[in-house]
Amino acid sequence: MLARLQYKRKTMEMRIAALAHVHRCLGYAEPNRTPAFRTIWNGIRRSRPADAVPRRPLTIKSIQRLMTVIPHDLRGLRDRAMILTGFAGAMMANELRSLTRKDIVFDENMIITVGEPRPRSIHIGPGLHPATCPVQAMREWLEVSDIHAGPVFRYITLHGELYDRPLAASSPRYILQRRCEQAGLRAEYYGMQSLRSGFYLTMAEQNVDIDIVARHAGVKDVEGLHERHFKRAYRWADAPRSIDEQLPNRKLKWHE
Repeated sequence: MLARLQYKRKTMEMRIAALAHVHRCLGYAEPNRTPAFRTIWNGIRRSRPADAVPRRPLTIKSIQRLMTVIPHDLRGLRDRAMILTGFAGAMMANELRSLTRKDIVFDENMIITVGEPRPRSIHIGPGLHPATCPVQAMREWLEVSDIHAGPVFRYITLHGELYDRPLAASSPRYILQRRCEQAGLRAEYYGMQSLRSGFYLTMAEQNVDIDIVARHAGVKDVEGLHERHFKRAYRWADAPRSIDEQLPNRKLKWHE
């Protein structure tokens, strides 16, 4: 019905997410995960492309810049673990939100089991620098938050109280944009997709085999990955990045 009324795709996505959240809270199956719904929704998506602002990739230097402004309090430890894990694991926002404690296992690496829509096992090794090491960031967050079961990335109140419920659907993007704004970056140019595209850019610059990258990220369309990211990697690498410091930031409202 919303499609017939010419609602924007973003509005429909928000309504669908809200309905799914209500069903999940009441203990019912999420209607947006049924095959019939996916068939109809895929048709709507093809006929109505998203009119979103193109997202820029977050490079290693940008990630390092973010880490310098994120404090080591409870909220900061959560944000560090989420951003670094999302980057190193090439994970989507809903994959990060869906992570539970049982999905993460530590040995010398961090092994993350991801379910739908891209089921895979992600192996993340320790970083070269402690400040940007996703394994250390995740260990610190789980230790300080004392999470032994349930969602890994949770809602934190303004008073610093940690809830048992996971972050809302839009929270990862708001959190990342807030940290970008604090680091002096143009927040509206970045989203959760920036972590994945930044990972692809880094792998392309380091000449990592694209098949390995595709398996790590759960991408089946290797040719599309090459066209969208690897082939365009040097366009991003050669582009001037000082524009973020030259233009004033637009103040955004944050929700967690």
